[in-house]
Amino acid sequence: MAGMYTGENEGWNLEPLTPTFIKSEHGKYIKTLEKYLEQDGITNVALSGNYGVGKSSILGKFADNNPEKTTQISLSTFALDEEVDLDDSIPKQANTPTNIIQREIVKQFLYQETVSQSRGSRFQKIERFSWKRELLISLITGLAFTRPVK
Repeated sequence: MAGMYTGENEGWNLEPLTPTFIKSEHGKYIKTLEKYLEQDGITNVALSGNYGVGKSSILGKFADNNPEKTTQISLSTFALDEEVDLDDSIPKQANTPTNIIQREIVKQFLYQETVSQSRGSRFQKIERFSWKRELLISLITGLAFTRPVK
């Protein structure tokens, strides 16, 4: 939130700093992105520009309009100075900044999928709790360990 103090009676006039799509300012960029992403061979896009010019608003609106064509990756989640626990099968070179960034990108892709779609992954993902699954497991376990009474 950003704002300005307007006086004791009125308090603070606060405005959110979240991305806001303004069609008159950002619409032409959406059309351009859609036009170029229809061409063969173009599969990735990134926007650059000064703070507050609307990059997040444009990409957010494009993602809303084209959810099947969009995967969002957040660069703010990368921590290059963080020590990564690797097992002995992975060489020490895997801890380079480039490899850490690549690993984080892959994790973000995997976390957008369900656990069943990424079964072979080394990255552990917490599954959503399912009452049906837990009740079924409890029932099967209970039946397996129940001895008939004589």
